[in-house]
Amino acid sequence: MRWNTLIAWIAIVIMPTVLSRATEPTDDQRPGRGGIRVSPHPRDDGDFIESEFLGRSGWACFRLSGGRLELDPMRYRKGDRQGRGQGFEERISVSASKGVPSVCYQYRDAFQQIRVGAEHGRSIQIESTLLATGERGVLVQEAGQPIRWTVEQTPGSKHALDLRLQTETWIHLVGHDPAGFELHLERIVTAMLSGRSIRDLAHQTQEHLMLGLGTPQPLDQAAVQRLLEQLRSNRFSTRRKAMLELKDLGSPVIPLLRDRLRGKGLDAEQRSRISRIVNLSTQMRDDTPTSLASLLSLDQKHWTIVADRLNQHQWIAANKRLRQCGLPTLSR
Repeated sequence: MRWNTLIAWIAIVIMPTVLSRATEPTDDQRPGRGGIRVSPHPRDDGDFIESEFLGRSGWACFRLSGGRLELDPMRYRKGDRQGRGQGFEERISVSASKGVPSVCYQYRDAFQQIRVGAEHGRSIQIESTLLATGERGVLVQEAGQPIRWTVEQTPGSKHALDLRLQTETWIHLVGHDPAGFELHLERIVTAMLSGRSIRDLAHQTQEHLMLGLGTPQPLDQAAVQRLLEQLRSNRFSTRRKAMLELKDLGSPVIPLLRDRLRGKGLDAEQRSRISRIVNLSTQMRDDTPTSLASLLSLDQKHWTIVADRLNQHQWIAANKRLRQCGLPTLSR
């Protein structure tokens, strides 16, 4: 991030916050026993952060695009503010350089402390600490890179329940670690998205994916590979035609292209054209269950995550779709 953002971030990080005895975690907010993470705040529809500064009517607004969280580049107000609500306090600093906004935000209540750093361009960092247990979750999302999610039971020392994973989208993250997502991220991300729940969106997306398994799927991995090879052709017309055909394949091809970008063997022209297709496919568009289902319909990693939740009929249908497209099938 730029210097002004870094300075604001440091100021927020060192902000002193003291809980009184009345706001200390109660016994029902203490960690569970037996090595199982227990949510100290059972989820209900009202258990979300009511932030004055985040969301459509606040100082910074976020959206989900291409399965990844990003700061809305148009809806923001510059400045520094702090405020208190019933049982919580929050601070925000919003700056912009050449029209590119950056946000540093901190929230704290009796249950959790959260820090968010964001810059338009899909650079997001969220750090959450559960005050009753000390458990810390850190999410880092950078443009063109997998989302990194780390959970440490006791920061600074190893624990059997520590978690480190890399994943492509927030839908993947919810599937990989639903308990960690609920404990650390769901409240703040729902506030950032003006009340939209990513967990609910993931469930709706999966329903759309199940409904779409019976429809024809024209995408073939072998055909995609041929088009990728044509991107290194000596003829400009061949390279351009291959790029247009890849773009016309739509959202289902994006997971395959992202995998190729992280592999080896691409020349500069291939890498540039593939990056343009991926970026153009997800710009300036809020995700819906339908668009996410299209994006994930041939994402073998996503199908692997949800495989254990599929019934026998769904499992067979998903494997048929993957096989038709030349992708690895699921196993149990």
